[in-house]
Amino acid sequence: MFSFLKSFASIRTLGLGAVALLAASNAHAGITIVAPTPHASEATTEQILSHQYGGSFTALGNGFTNGSVTATRIDDLNDVAWKGDLMTLNAIASFSRSQQSVGLLLGKSGGGYEHLFAVNQFGYLPAASTTVDTSGDFFRFVLDNGGTNLRSSSLTTENPFGDQLVTYQIDGLGKGPSRYLLFWEDAPIGNSDQDYNDLIVEASFAGNGGPTAVPLPPAVWGGLIVLGGMAGAMYHKKRKQLQTA
Repeated sequence: MFSFLKSFASIRTLGLGAVALLAASNAHAGITIVAPTPHASEATTEQILSHQYGGSFTALGNGFTNGSVTATRIDDLNDVAWKGDLMTLNAIASFSRSQQSVGLLLGKSGGGYEHLFAVNQFGYLPAASTTVDTSGDFFRFVLDNGGTNLRSSSLTTENPFGDQLVTYQIDGLGKGPSRYLLFWEDAPIGNSDQDYNDLIVEASFAGNGGPTAVPLPPAVWGGLIVLGGMAGAMYHKKRKQLQTA
């Protein structure tokens, strides 16, 4: 049983293994390829990092740095399941014209779905946050695209079309919570531009929470409490026209 201060949406089922993973979405050596955005109105990964953390970010290996803050790419085989205690989510930007909804799937597999917040605005987003007490248990992030009704999980094998999420660990901000930036692709891989900028969310954890690939069974959650003020927030903007292959 899970207690929320805001109501949550009904559960929908992931199409597990419904379609074979497309070659374009396969992670090479654990790193999914991010394509340059083909749209002048959309921001690149470097621009989004600079907007959020200041300075001018340039490439450094598989990540980026502005000289003091570093965004280190997480191996895409390791951002499948997450674990932590108190987690705060901030939606940074959305370069999509479809509504995006973020939630959690409980445990490392299976589990019930809990809706957290929704965004329907193009560009950089006003400051707002949702804080969730995950009780130190495993969970997966979920993105729902209102334009295609595609549900994407941070666990790639739960996605019918491939890897829809790339993740960076943020270091250099001094003492404080551990921070990660989640970059989502909201359209089926193969029918998308694969620039992974449709929704960008910062996840910060009190202590040492974050992604994990430890092969433990799903935890039984005793409670999940949404404390923040972003749950149920909706923003108005026209939907994005998805590219076709």
